[in-house]
Amino acid sequence: RCVYEVDLSSYGRQVLPAEIELAQSVVASSDGHVHAVVGRWVVWESLDNRDSRLDSESDYLGRALTWPHYVQAVAAVGTESGVLDPVEVRAGQQLRLSVVVRQGKGKRTGAAGPEFSMHLDGSVA
Repeated sequence: RCVYEVDLSSYGRQVLPAEIELAQSVVASSDGHVHAVVGRWVVWESLDNRDSRLDSESDYLGRALTWPHYVQAVAAVGTESGVLDPVEVRAGQQLRLSVVVRQGKGKRTGAAGPEFSMHLDGSVA
């Protein structure tokens, strides 16, 4: 599922908000433990034409360098410092995925393009 779209043909030529927080509901597909949230880039020819795409599964040989995966560790509430106890989930459980997108002066690293931070909140009522 797409969480955030960037038009790379105009990125850097327009003033963008320093930080945007987005939230989506996600549903656990099975019982288990969540250790991390993983995101990745997918690039289409245009917002109107998604027939051609480049992503981590494309045959393009440079994909490992250019299409990174973003991994954010998840820790259960109350986990002590230095420990990452996973979050237990049940099939069908709805959780809230918060994604912070930082751009321009809002970025905390030297990453080119947007910078992402992901957080998985407990059950959605």
